[in-house]
Amino acid sequence: MSINVNIDVGKLAELVEERLKRDRKVASGYVEVTGDGSTTKFEVRVKHGLKSDKLVVSVSSTRTLSSPPSYLYGYLDDEDNDGFYETLVICVRFDTAPSSGEKVKIFWEAKIVEE
Repeated sequence: MSINVNIDVGKLAELVEERLKRDRKVASGYVEVTGDGSTTKFEVRVKHGLKSDKLVVSVSSTRTLSSPPSYLYGYLDDEDNDGFYETLVICVRFDTAPSSGEKVKIFWEAKIVEE
């Protein structure tokens, strides 16, 4: 007796990736802001993609050529008002604006502390 099984490898890979995303406890990445020579305040919004919004969030930046950020912080926002805080809002301010075209990387990490 033989059994033939057809497996869609692409679909299987999608399912595995979906499951890994759903089960992960940490998300991280970076965003870039670009100076124009006059803007000193930037706000960037990032979807964290985690299954819980009970998170601890950290943000950091690369040193700029113009001046280091005077403050940098992140907080969670419920953009669609459904009770789940799916968006990380990153705020950065410079005393002296990054020069025109200067790119500043802002690194972020969100960790689930309670499910």
